[in-house]
Amino acid sequence: MKTRFWNVGVEIYEDGTVRAAVLRSWEATSQPSDSYRREPRREIFSVWFVSNAEAQGAVIEALAMNTVQEVAA
Repeated sequence: MKTRFWNVGVEIYEDGTVRAAVLRSWEATSQPSDSYRREPRREIFSVWFVSNAEAQGAVIEALAMNTVQEVAA
């Protein structure tokens, strides 16, 4: 039986900026593997969740880690 999974992408830059979003959903018989890669100025995580609510919560948590504060004009 296939189950739907949601993928969250998180990028953490060396200056402390964090970007995160739900990238896609996928139906599969087993949960896809999470992945990680490091590039010269950032780390990239791809994490799979069993529900959209968990995926959205992970995005909120990741964005709360931002150390760079944008100033509104």
